[in-house]
Amino acid sequence: MFSVPIMLAQNTVQGRIFGEIEGGDKTPIFNATVFLKKASVGDQTDDKGNFKISGKFEFPDTLFIRASGYYEDTLVLKRIKI
Repeated sequence: MFSVPIMLAQNTVQGRIFGEIEGGDKTPIFNATVFLKKASVGDQTDDKGNFKISGKFEFPDTLFIRASGYYEDTLVLKRIKI
């Protein structure tokens, strides 16, 4: 299972990927592949689970997350005007 806090900026999607074992602590996932489907861009997470994807994006888009030893997960990202 993944836990993904995400921040959307004008031309950047960034966040941190954590693995969570039932009843356990969240652990940063190193070297996970994170990419946006429509934008066809992505990144690998660092040793703290951080990633940053820069480019021109159109939302909504789907964020795919893959890491060895975990099920693949997806998250639909939408732009919300405040």
